[in-house]
Amino acid sequence: MKSMIALRLMLVSLILLSTHTAEVMASEDQLVLRSQSVPPVSFLDDGQPAGLAIDIIDALMAQTGTTAEVVIGDWHEAYTRALEPGQHGVFSTVMTPERKPLFQWVGPIVLIETVMYSRIDDDRVIHNLDQARSVPAIATVTDYYSDELLRQAGGFDNIQRFIDERAALNALLEGQVDLMVGVNVAMAELLRAEGLSNDALRRVFSVSSDLAYVAFSHTVEAQQVEAWQQALDQLKAEGTFAEVYQHWLPNEVPPGRLHVVTEDYPPVTFMRDGQPAGFVTEMVQAIMSDLDLDEPIRLTAWSNAYRLASTHPNTVLFSIDRTAAREDQFRWVGPVASNTAVLYARADSSLTLHTLDDARDLEAIATTSAWWTETALQEAGFTNLVSASHPRQNVEDVMSGAAQLSVFTDLTVAEIVAEAGYSMADLKPLLSIDSNDIYIALSVETTDEVVARWQAALDALKADGRFEAITRQYVPHADLSNLLGTRP
Repeated sequence: MKSMIALRLMLVSLILLSTHTAEVMASEDQLVLRSQSVPPVSFLDDGQPAGLAIDIIDALMAQTGTTAEVVIGDWHEAYTRALEPGQHGVFSTVMTPERKPLFQWVGPIVLIETVMYSRIDDDRVIHNLDQARSVPAIATVTDYYSDELLRQAGGFDNIQRFIDERAALNALLEGQVDLMVGVNVAMAELLRAEGLSNDALRRVFSVSSDLAYVAFSHTVEAQQVEAWQQALDQLKAEGTFAEVYQHWLPNEVPPGRLHVVTEDYPPVTFMRDGQPAGFVTEMVQAIMSDLDLDEPIRLTAWSNAYRLASTHPNTVLFSIDRTAAREDQFRWVGPVASNTAVLYARADSSLTLHTLDDARDLEAIATTSAWWTETALQEAGFTNLVSASHPRQNVEDVMSGAAQLSVFTDLTVAEIVAEAGYSMADLKPLLSIDSNDIYIALSVETTDEVVARWQAALDALKADGRFEAITRQYVPHADLSNLLGTRP
């Protein structure tokens, strides 16, 4: 059981191993698509390829009038052959920045997520990794990709490691642990093998995501690759793709034509009663409705959301500060909000700041990893930054004295401080250091036409009053004159 499940996880961790092989004889001009055995995505059933990816490939061939030989075999061979000249492809392949220029891509066809699961009767809410650190016990499998993710995040002293996923699942079901970290694709098969329904567990938080594609050799005609992509988009538009997806992965939301991602950043974006909320979330929902787009919004860790938008086409990331360093990494729609970075100290601190240079010699300034507020201080040459994965830790560091200052934005500081268990009376602002407008970011490959349509839809929200109405539900006293173009 462990070796079988480990193979499924290799799709996520990108380890190139497999235990199944199949031989194929094909002419040089015959398209051959290869992959490994990763149930229920692809596997051999009585010697014949089967699974979610196989059904999708069959539908694409029927839609485009093409044929291909499908091989379930050794992953290393599949990947290597797809890099060679000829009519080759490797499917259920995760797109990474390193792989992206090596192939022509059709997809995505599978969303692979590392997820924190709870028992179905456990209604706990986890919106970010920092909240997960306070859970009494989390089960992982030793040396699995999901285990490594939490190691890299740091601060998880509540992990109990198990020999395989079956042992971790049993520990969760028996109440020995509160959460289990697993991969959605493997979890579906594990539950089936254990005789459990897909409703036996509840998804609590998505730690990390990967999108898998059909990757074609560059010697396959670009026209054929484009025809496959158009056919896939059509299957998604008419609902056929979702039907196939639900057959193999019940309770999973399939990847759409757009991948829309955000983070927990109240009041801008957050989860409320299991649904995305926040004033920029509502703006994005209104824009998509006006553009006749029906795509799910997925909340995940910021670093994961940023990586997805930086790598994958047809991805929408919100909200994000538009900075000089990020300018060429995305296409921009906005602004949808504005914020100012402010250095805060504990309320009883005797510290005073007249300029930013006054903070350089302090022992520690608490910052949040990869946030523009941290980047601004890094670019200013600060070497005394203590970085955390979630801003709640920044508040705690200041209140405990571990850091003399922290940097927050005026837009979100009140929510962050309240989540940490304090009030704004416990902190005092000392110095405003920078201001940025907040935007919706589209993948850099997005065409001018699509960007223009999104921008026009946002402009329409501003013109008809919906923009202001949405914002004031969450930030009643916000100064919107600059965003609405009404400032004299």
